[in-house]
Amino acid sequence: MDADELQQRLDSLAGELGCSVSLDAVDGSLLGYSSQRPGADVVRIEAILSRHVPDTVLAYQRSHGIDDATGPVAVPANAALGMEQRTCLPLWSGTRLVGHVWVLHPGADLDDDSLRSLEAAGHRLAELLGVEARVDPAELVADLFEEGSTTALLDMAAERTPAVAGRLVFLALAPVVDLRGRRAPAPTTAPTDVPHLRTELGRSTRHGRTLLVIGRPAGAGPGPGDVRHLLASVDQPCTLGWAAADARGDGDRENGEAALSTAAARAILAADCAAVDPALPATCGWDALGIYAHLLAAGPIAWDASSPVAASDRSAEMLRHTLEVYLDHAGSAARSIDALGIHRTTFYYRLDKISRMHGIDLDDGLARSGAHLALKAQRIRAARDRYAWSDRLAERACRPTSPPAPRTAHR
Repeated sequence: MDADELQQRLDSLAGELGCSVSLDAVDGSLLGYSSQRPGADVVRIEAILSRHVPDTVLAYQRSHGIDDATGPVAVPANAALGMEQRTCLPLWSGTRLVGHVWVLHPGADLDDDSLRSLEAAGHRLAELLGVEARVDPAELVADLFEEGSTTALLDMAAERTPAVAGRLVFLALAPVVDLRGRRAPAPTTAPTDVPHLRTELGRSTRHGRTLLVIGRPAGAGPGPGDVRHLLASVDQPCTLGWAAADARGDGDRENGEAALSTAAARAILAADCAAVDPALPATCGWDALGIYAHLLAAGPIAWDASSPVAASDRSAEMLRHTLEVYLDHAGSAARSIDALGIHRTTFYYRLDKISRMHGIDLDDGLARSGAHLALKAQRIRAARDRYAWSDRLAERACRPTSPPAPRTAHR
């Protein structure tokens, strides 16, 4: 989208109509506005300052059918919102709505000549936005499951939501695979109620899980959005992995793009690992992965560890589950019995069988660590196979992020 031509078109239209004009994206983000003219209301000023139409105003505007209309729509004043009357022209690129032009005209309706001028200008504005709309956000996000290029995504974010300035959050939703056991509680670092989901840039689904990219405007909290809302929006139990990154970083665009690619991979892997292991919290950031982060960093060669419980044992699955729960609870018999929901006699019988028949000395710390690693490696293989990880996904996630550039002291 040519920003100079866009500004010229908005100023020209405002001069022709004698009214203030603004251009919004479909989600309410402010894309541009003309020079200020008399009669600006509270809503216009707030939108310019925050680069986004207030949610209550957006809902009021949409209630007048602006997302479906193909011609100008008169939107009455609303004193409670601090909003004067205005006219909206929806902009369509083919069958796709790409934005809204707003003309603020307090106290007087637009005449027929003004409406014709508005529609004529709208055709060119729709063409300008249509060029951007041809870039399918879903395709850009889909690439993050594979190679992880963020160049086009970063350009799109800069165009659509300038206030974001490269601050992106990645949210990955994965359907739960293993429903056994109790889900671990969310860590204190997990996001719970952070706004700005309205700045979603795109989403894509691959192999049953969904990745969302959300812009985080300056001044927003550090988390990725209202997680409870996201988890409630799906019709099956899901885990949510998340990671945030700032592409501005040290000012080097290449480093910034790499940081975004790493964050996307971390969100995907966090969701995938939590989906196959209830020992992880349902809302899981990279820092909450614990032993999984180390195994992922070690690479596929570390994921091939054989199971500590031989598959030839008819009760192998039950014994593996018992052993893993026991190790997940740091060898606490009381907590393991509670988590498994079995009698203590049954529990100790299983531990004895694990020791006698499978040669695992549970009194040996190194033996316990080895068994635990092998069990988690099995989980990683299950996630890799179920979600068809690309060869580079774990490599991207474990790539070290560039340290911030050192500051020069000023005397």
